[in-house]
Amino acid sequence: MVILWSNHQILISLVQKAMSSTMRTPRVHAGNYTTLPQYFKSQGYTTMSVGKVFHPGIASNHSDDYPYSWSVPPYHPPSFAYEKRKVCKDDDGKLHANLLCPVNVTEMPLKILPDMENTEEAVRLLKSMKERDSPFFLAVGYYKPHIPFRIPQEFLKLYPLENMTLAPDPDVPRALPSVAYNPWTDIRKREDVQALNVSFPYGPIPKDFQLRIRQHYFAAVSYMDSQVGMLLSALDDLGLAKDTVVVFTSDHGWSLGEHGEWAKYSNFDVATRVPLIVYVPGVTSAMEKPGKKAFPFIDVFQQSRERFTEASCIHASRQTGPSLKHPKRHLQRICKLPMSISPKLHTK
Repeated sequence: MVILWSNHQILISLVQKAMSSTMRTPRVHAGNYTTLPQYFKSQGYTTMSVGKVFHPGIASNHSDDYPYSWSVPPYHPPSFAYEKRKVCKDDDGKLHANLLCPVNVTEMPLKILPDMENTEEAVRLLKSMKERDSPFFLAVGYYKPHIPFRIPQEFLKLYPLENMTLAPDPDVPRALPSVAYNPWTDIRKREDVQALNVSFPYGPIPKDFQLRIRQHYFAAVSYMDSQVGMLLSALDDLGLAKDTVVVFTSDHGWSLGEHGEWAKYSNFDVATRVPLIVYVPGVTSAMEKPGKKAFPFIDVFQQSRERFTEASCIHASRQTGPSLKHPKRHLQRICKLPMSISPKLHTK
């Protein structure tokens, strides 16, 4: 997910306020709480949702929490209606509901894919906010690399099958309790996986198909990355980047054969760790090297050795609506905020 908000507020102070806010709006199904976009909306921001931001159904009150959290109705791409239908052309020349689904986009029912529509709508909203010159909060929920891997077929060329390798630890641990194992029933439902006649619950999936799954997952990530790049380029082209905080994160990881596991339903690190990347214009430093510890979803503010700022505090005025053009002047005083993986804040 990509979250963008602009202008005249800063990340940390708002997150802290939202976490401690006593404002509550009753929901029929999902309970009493204040969401982050709801808090921004209460502070005068135009809040907008594109794609999968809140989980659909009862978790978001069967409404994406509109109008509580969003100023305008959330956007869902029309082409998503075909995501689980038989649109994947297989070797037999017929259409199937497969796990692996590289496609010629021009042959799709609407000649477009959901995340492409998400980017187009997000850019349209950015342009409209540019014209209005008012503060906004835009959340863009990209679907990929979620299954099925219905992606533009050209992204497979980035990962030639002959260069793919199996997971470094592909075997189910011998002492693993059965209750701790996920039999990846979600991918077993796909027609191409069903055709493999894989034994239940442990498999394994044939090695040649494992390589193809990994290839398609990597390609799906690159496809999503290209969409994020288009969105950020538009932010820059519109002259909004200098006043917009950008957050990139996800809801879960995905096993790619490690420990004999596939998909998301397990407690192994590959399924529970996610990125959290925060960009604040003029404040955040360059990204850390790959391999740093991942963001802990268990407790965002838990005590940790990895912090936004280790040795010093960031001083700023407490005035309402600070401008990001002068981050040193307007950041609230923040000491040792315990969030992992994000770039360390500095005032240089």
